Amino acid sequence: MVLLAPHLIDAISVGLPDVIRAMLLDSFILFHLLRNTFRMHGTGLLLLSPGSQIQPKLLVIGYTVQEILVTEQSYFQELGIIINIIKKKLIDAKIITQFSINAIFGGIDELYDLHNKILDELLDACSLESWIPEKSVIGDIFLKHVQEFERAYVVYIDGKKNSDDTIEKEAASTENNGQFKTFLAQCLRSRETKFTDLKELLLRPMQRTTRYPLLLRELYKRTPDDHPDKEFIKEAVDTMSEIANKVDKKLQSIQHIAQLFQAQRETRDCPATLINDKRRCLMEMEAVDPKNSNIKYKLFLCSDLLMVTLVELKAVGGLFANRTPTVAAGGPGGPGSGGRRKFKFVRWIDLADISDTIDDPTTELLRIRMEQPGQDSLSTQFMANGQPFTLAVEFKMDTLAHGAAQRRGDFIRTLRNEIKMHKKKKAGEVVEVNNFE
Repeated sequence: MVLLAPHLIDAISVGLPDVIRAMLLDSFILFHLLRNTFRMHGTGLLLLSPGSQIQPKLLVIGYTVQEILVTEQSYFQELGIIINIIKKKLIDAKIITQFSINAIFGGIDELYDLHNKILDELLDACSLESWIPEKSVIGDIFLKHVQEFERAYVVYIDGKKNSDDTIEKEAASTENNGQFKTFLAQCLRSRETKFTDLKELLLRPMQRTTRYPLLLRELYKRTPDDHPDKEFIKEAVDTMSEIANKVDKKLQSIQHIAQLFQAQRETRDCPATLINDKRRCLMEMEAVDPKNSNIKYKLFLCSDLLMVTLVELKAVGGLFANRTPTVAAGGPGGPGSGGRRKFKFVRWIDLADISDTIDDPTTELLRIRMEQPGQDSLSTQFMANGQPFTLAVEFKMDTLAHGAAQRRGDFIRTLRNEIKMHKKKKAGEVVEVNNFE
C-alpha cells in the first residue's frame, strides 16, 4: 500500500510520461516526496494500491498550492521554535531580565498567532474533504488577514533593531557571567532549533514577506481565467506585494538610521548634529586621494550631505600609513580627540552645493564640483567657486573583486539621484517619498 495526498499528485506528476508516472505510483518514491511536506491528518490521506491511476484535474495549479502550504508550515514551525523552545527556555533559565526578553522577542507572539490562523485555514482549504480543483479558493485567506498582517509586521519591524541591540548587549554583558552567550551557542548546536542561530531565526519574518508575492504571482499565472479563485489571487498578489514593499522600506529606513548612528560612533571629531531625525545614511564607499593613494577616505552618503572621513590605520612599527593631510578633499582635519575610532571627520558637503559630478571610469576618478555655498549650507568647508573637489573611488585595488564595479556604479547613481532630490526639496518642489509610518 502507498500513502498519497491525492489532490497533490497532479503537482508531482504533471508533465511526466505515462510510463514514468506509473513507475512512481508503483513505488514508495512518491510517498517519500510527500510525507514530509504535510501535517498529515488521517482525513487528509488516501490509501492506494500500487498501480492505481489518478485522473488529474487542473494539473497546472497543484504544485504551487502545495508549495504555498508547505512553506507556510515550515515558517510557522520556525516561529514555534523561537517561542516554544528558545524563549521558553530563556525564561525558565532566568539568565536575563524579563525586560530584555521582551525586547528580544518583541512582536513574535503576534506573528505566531497570525500565522497559526493562516496555516489552519490553508490546511482546511487544501484538505481532502474540502479541495475541489475546479472550485477551491485560497486567495481569500490572505485577503481576510491583510490588516492584521500589516499591523503585526509593523510592530515586529519597529522592534527589530532593539532586538538585535539587546542580543548583542546581553551577549557581551558580564552581569550574566557569559551565560547568555553560552545559551546562544547551545541553541546553535541543538536539534530542537534545527541548529539555527537565534538572530538568523529572527530574520525569517522579513524573508517570508518577500515570498508571498512570488508564490501568489506564480499561482495566478497557473490558474485558469474562469477559475473562481482567479480574482482573489490577483487581489492577494497586489495586496501582499504592497505590504512586502512597505515592510522593505520600513526595514531600509531603520537600517539607514542605524548606519547613521554607527557612522557617528566610529568617526572621531564627528559633529553631534550629524544625528538628525530627517537624515538617513544611505551608502558608504571607500576612496583615495588621487595624489597619494596611501591616504584613504571613507565617504558616507546621507540624504542631504556627503560626509568625508579619513581612515585611521593602526600604527605599524611606530609609523602611520594615514596622516591628517591637507588635500583637495577638504584641508586639514586637525588634531582631534576621543577614543578608538575607525575614521576621523574631515568635512561635510551639502548635496545642494554640488554643481555636477564627473565619473571617469578610465582613471576611476569621481570629480565633484561645488558651487559657492548658500547661507543655509551644511558644507563645513568650501573652496573658490568652481574649483573641483576630487576623490578617486578605490577600485584600483579591487577591480577584479566580485561586484566591485556594480557597487561603484550604485554609489555614483545614488549620489546623483540624492543630489537631484535634495535640490528639489530646497527649492520647495514636491518630491515623492514612500514612507511607512
